[in-house]
Amino acid sequence: ILALLHELRDAYSNVVAFVRELAVQLAMLQAEEKRAKRILAVGGLLLISVCLLTVWGHLNPSMTLGAFTCLLLFDLCYIGVALVSLWVERRQRCLAYTFGYERFEVLAVFASLMLAILGVFFVLKECVERAFEPPDVTPSGLALGGLVGLVVHLVAVYSVENPAYNHVIDASTSSWLQEHVTDISESLCHHVPGLSKLLLPRLNPLALLGVSSAMCLFLASCLLDAYQSSLADITMAVLAAFVVVVTMAPMAAYCGKILLQSTPAHLVGQLDKALGEAATLDGVLELRKERTWLTGFGQLNGCLQVRVRRDASEQLVLAHVTNRLAHLVPGLTVQVYKDDWSRGLQPSASWVAPRFNPFAPPAAPSAAAASHAVAPASSASSFLAGSSSPHPSAASTAVSEANLPDLLLPASFAPPNPFTSHAGVSFMLPPPPPPPPMPPSTSSSTFHQRY
Repeated sequence: ILALLHELRDAYSNVVAFVRELAVQLAMLQAEEKRAKRILAVGGLLLISVCLLTVWGHLNPSMTLGAFTCLLLFDLCYIGVALVSLWVERRQRCLAYTFGYERFEVLAVFASLMLAILGVFFVLKECVERAFEPPDVTPSGLALGGLVGLVVHLVAVYSVENPAYNHVIDASTSSWLQEHVTDISESLCHHVPGLSKLLLPRLNPLALLGVSSAMCLFLASCLLDAYQSSLADITMAVLAAFVVVVTMAPMAAYCGKILLQSTPAHLVGQLDKALGEAATLDGVLELRKERTWLTGFGQLNGCLQVRVRRDASEQLVLAHVTNRLAHLVPGLTVQVYKDDWSRGLQPSASWVAPRFNPFAPPAAPSAAAASHAVAPASSASSFLAGSSSPHPSAASTAVSEANLPDLLLPASFAPPNPFTSHAGVSFMLPPPPPPPPMPPSTSSSTFHQRY
């Protein structure tokens, strides 16, 4: 219990610290940015509307009204994203965030869209439960609640400047609802050309979402008034939830691709063409590890490695490659390095490791080998001098065979080691242990018999 109380106290202190820091940042934004005051005023209006519709929903348990209330909760997140955009504009790059704070905008938009989709699943779950146990739903007040919610929603969408959502709406693909409304608008503008500025090329998907949700609420009110059945309310709630999903899904997919650091699809052809032109520049041998990604809305970054000739100028190649790609990738990092074939290892003579053969005759040592083998030979001679050997020839044979590996290898030679690092630093293997001294023998044939 004490451990649980300690964890709860830590969580409470963290929440209090977060709320205090959030209040400080909001106060600074309100004091320094005029747009922040308008955003906070619209946020207060949205909060009052959400409370009003929530109370209305408790008095009249309509699922369509609950779905419309979830849309106004999404509008609160929309206002929060606008405040995040203002905060990001005032922040500068630092060592911790070398590409800036634009990724906070992407994360805020993606989180708000996923919360809206999650709210749809809660609405669908509640609709399934009410299909088995339908409550008493009356049509009184539904049309008025839809009108109030629609006006507040349109005020939040069109009166608040939200660069993040504006970019997502322009860059993402059209939703199912947008495509059908665009087809209707083109047919209408063909007969009334003056409406083309208002209806074309495509309407704001958030405004369409608000209008369609309000229409579902009006239809639910009419069907409840006509048939007095809660099934109509459940059907309209499911239809409103479907419209929310098909509207939010393309925008959420676009933000998810940015968070996954993918290359924008509309820039792939232009990037391939620019890279092909950069590869044909004088002195460029190869373009390697080219990578482009979006860190924020409209902020494209990339990295590239360029291999050039030995006689090429790195600064000139860097300037040419940057000039070809800078208009597509503003945050481009280019690494130029020269061809490294001339810095490779010089070819060395091949070497085969000698194998000790006791039946081979002793080899005559060279001058370098003799100087290298002075110390081992002297130590071996002193050891054999202390032993009683009646035949000096056998003793000299034992000495030469004991020092056979030292006599065959030059003084500056190191056997190759397969475990050699890339820098060329190798570790010399220890020489093989010499064979044990041969006991006294009466003839050389006895020596050969022993081996």
